[in-house]
Amino acid sequence: MHHLLAAHHFPEAAQLLEHFCEQLMKSGKTATLLRWLQALPEEYIQSRPYLSLYYTGALVSTEQFDEAERHLRDAERAIEAVKQQETAISTTHRARQFSAQTQHLLDALAVTRASLAGFRGDVAQAIELSHQARSHFRKTDAYLESVLSVSLGMAYLRTGDLARAAEAFRAAEVMGDTAHHFHLSLASASTQAYLLMEQGHLHQAAEHYRQLLRLATEEGQQPAALSSAYLGLGELHYDWNELDLAEHSLRRGLHGAQHWEPMTTLVRGSLFLTRIYVAHGKTTEAFNDLHVLEKQIFHQHLPRFLPYLGAIRAVIFLAEEKMEQAARWAQESHLQVDDELNLLYEFPYLILAQVLARTGRPDDATLLLARLLTHAEAEGRMRSVIDILVCQASVFQSQGEDIHAQQALLRAVVLAAPEGWLRVFIDQGEPIRTLLCTIRAQHANDPSVFPQVSPFVNTLLTLIERERPDRFSPQPSAPHPKSTTSPVFLTTREREVLHLVALGLSNQHIAHELVVAVSTVKWHLKQISTKLAVHNRIQMIARARDIHLL
Repeated sequence: MHHLLAAHHFPEAAQLLEHFCEQLMKSGKTATLLRWLQALPEEYIQSRPYLSLYYTGALVSTEQFDEAERHLRDAERAIEAVKQQETAISTTHRARQFSAQTQHLLDALAVTRASLAGFRGDVAQAIELSHQARSHFRKTDAYLESVLSVSLGMAYLRTGDLARAAEAFRAAEVMGDTAHHFHLSLASASTQAYLLMEQGHLHQAAEHYRQLLRLATEEGQQPAALSSAYLGLGELHYDWNELDLAEHSLRRGLHGAQHWEPMTTLVRGSLFLTRIYVAHGKTTEAFNDLHVLEKQIFHQHLPRFLPYLGAIRAVIFLAEEKMEQAARWAQESHLQVDDELNLLYEFPYLILAQVLARTGRPDDATLLLARLLTHAEAEGRMRSVIDILVCQASVFQSQGEDIHAQQALLRAVVLAAPEGWLRVFIDQGEPIRTLLCTIRAQHANDPSVFPQVSPFVNTLLTLIERERPDRFSPQPSAPHPKSTTSPVFLTTREREVLHLVALGLSNQHIAHELVVAVSTVKWHLKQISTKLAVHNRIQMIARARDIHLL
């Protein structure tokens, strides 16, 4: 291709590229396909309907919908020309052969239309177009079926129907395997893990992501589709306050995602990397990365992501207590408290609520958070529910509504403890620390709730105070319930590592047993040592037995 394009042998280049389009898509080389298509003069694409269709599909997968619409119209015109040509020579043997090719073109066109609707989040149109496409198939085409399933999955995901989205992506994974479209199959499996994460099943999601990475390792390759798995693991490590592991996974995922991931994924990864920067006080680095992302958004003509990008900047303004800049963002974003809500823009509205609460509009913040909470609960998005409840608690406290603040935070703690959510509380800092102290004091003797979450609350208080020690003065000890329950909270994975340590396994053997890297085992051991206040394995085992962890 390089030589043909360099020599301006465009007819030959177009013919060669048409032959390899499907292979490039199946191998996840969307960026390569787009680069070569963009190097061809328009007339050589418009005269070949398959090139226009694959161009549209590649643009859809990278969320460049306006350009995709334009090339879809080119494909429709080219296919209509083929049909007219077939009609003109309908008596020849060549025409009968043409008919099969034309039918496949029509099938591919119908699937591409459904794909554009699905990725845009138009559920009704995506469903209708998918049914139309399947009704016209002369025979089962696993490749087209897999693309249809992804299209439906994306439509359901963008509208918050996680259950139907998961079902569609499971079907896409199966059909992708059948069609040897391993890139799509891996991407569909990764999206299923993301859906588990959104539903609040963090450890199940982590296991799904690790299985994908293990599969790639066993096959001796790292497909581009696995960048989403690294990004997902990065988010999970962030939620668990494992910031070093989070940063490592996010950077690895973002590096791969530059070549094929849709902008939604890149923006999410950048958000969590920004949060890590903020946690470490590296706001200059955060702004630099966001500037690069902004240029990419403008280059791809994707202005709908600018509110998301602005909200990420507002996170930094809030962390630095630059309320004037935060308020300016809120005003210039044109986001309103009574806007229609959707999953794609939930994060900007959540940040808007925090800005409103801290810039003199707490009533608007309360109203917006209540709407966001109702929306997330209705769709079963427990991850969002916890985020919103923690924000609600902080806002209620700022208004002096202590009872409502405690109720919101206690509910968030009860939901978060089983899966080990930590960072969402730590990021809110002092308001949450104060409320946690109050909850611990008031509910210490409540047998219905507190014994189950007491270790988690104690861990949160320790982590918040350790991260920002200069902001907190010593607090009088609150009464603790008399219980043999451990006062130390360990995640499920940390408990697994601890039990393997007690069995005498080395780091290498633990890594083999859990199918993780040795560096990951070392990180967990460091976390356990910190929580147990010990310095070696012997002390770790002894301390764990003292407090009934073993």
